[in-house]
Amino acid sequence: MPKKIFFAHVLNVSVQPGDMIMYATTDPSSASSFPQSGRNFTSSVMTKPIKYGNVLRVNHEERWVLVNNILGVPDPTEDEYIFFSKDRRANISGVIGYFAETKYVNDSKRKSEIFATAIDYVQSSS
Repeated sequence: MPKKIFFAHVLNVSVQPGDMIMYATTDPSSASSFPQSGRNFTSSVMTKPIKYGNVLRVNHEERWVLVNNILGVPDPTEDEYIFFSKDRRANISGVIGYFAETKYVNDSKRKSEIFATAIDYVQSSS
């Protein structure tokens, strides 16, 4: 059964239908257990992430997300950290194309070394 989750803060602009809503229990007595902009999320009482359900609709103005929650999964409470993950099949990133050329240039007067370089590719056609 779909449920609305209301938020007291502005929603992340990236949340969209198809994303997976998840949550984790944290220690509400510790001020450092909740994430703040630009800081790492750490808590000694944090549980493993719990999958809650897929996003059906998002309303940024009214700050709510409609979620098709998974049966048997309890609703998140105010003390739990709610976040989302993207569906990798629809939200992949990277360079798309058949040809790439790189050129490494050292504009410094000092000697420099490249310790590693890498490429990530996926065959897109046969």
